Amino acid sequence: MGTRKTFGRPSADIDLDLDEGTEWESPITGKTYVFKLIKVHSSKIPTSVTVSSLNPRNQQHLSLADVSDLYPLIKAEKGNTFPVRAVGTKDELTILEGSRRSYCVSKIEDAYLNVLLTPEMDLKDQAHIATIADIYRKPTTIDVALHIEKEGLQDKSHQQIADMLKISKTTAFNAKKILSIPQELYSLFPGLSYITVRFLTSLKGKEDELGEIINACSAFTEHLTPDELEQHNSGTLLNSDIYTKAAKAVEKEITEYIKKPSKQFELPPSYAPLASVKGVKIATNASGEVKLTLSKELAEGKAEQLRAILES
Repeated sequence: MGTRKTFGRPSADIDLDLDEGTEWESPITGKTYVFKLIKVHSSKIPTSVTVSSLNPRNQQHLSLADVSDLYPLIKAEKGNTFPVRAVGTKDELTILEGSRRSYCVSKIEDAYLNVLLTPEMDLKDQAHIATIADIYRKPTTIDVALHIEKEGLQDKSHQQIADMLKISKTTAFNAKKILSIPQELYSLFPGLSYITVRFLTSLKGKEDELGEIINACSAFTEHLTPDELEQHNSGTLLNSDIYTKAAKAVEKEITEYIKKPSKQFELPPSYAPLASVKGVKIATNASGEVKLTLSKELAEGKAEQLRAILES
């Protein structure tokens, strides 16, 4: 059988011989690896396939909405056209690239994940593939933030993180900026790719309010029409424009919730007479503390009397 070129991916530099496998020379270490094409049934992906920890794309929050650009074609083909590169054995392999493709196949009954497999690889070369592979759709800033947290890179500089993950310094800066945002917030959205960086950075400094916000604000499903919700609940992938519109509605609801006036606490009835005194302002907060503000004239004339009252 002849060879074929895996166009459109970083593995495009590999000429694949389907019978004998193919050799690939790493541009990092100069080492040569032999890859062979294997197929993994979709039912075995959960137990046989692991995504490399070197790959910055987060798997916990990956959703069908995040792969809406790939899923229809992969479903129609019953598998991925472009193989993913992996290390290990057919029964236990770690994919270095193509985690979105693997996720798609895992959601399709009787489909196959096409994998270019080599038994072992230098960690430097694994890191190279894992960080440059997803050129079609790069990991989101949230993916990067979650990767920084998982790998304990918080103390690294923006430039160091950018160099390690092959991302821009701006992306590294924004990723570190949103590290304090609780992950529960992300569950309100269709997927990480539908949350804008500008929205997330606007939440910086409001972390103490986010617990209340998450409980008070609606998830994206509340912004779907009845028909859209029925399709979504049945596992049908909706148009990405529908997810985008719902995500923007969630962002708007959260933003408006933050901007609303702070809750006003009622003054205990026993303090009401003071409020009618000229030159006196009285207020209370959530802790029940009472703040008494006197005009300059009143304070000067009543200072001794107030001291006597407070000390009594």
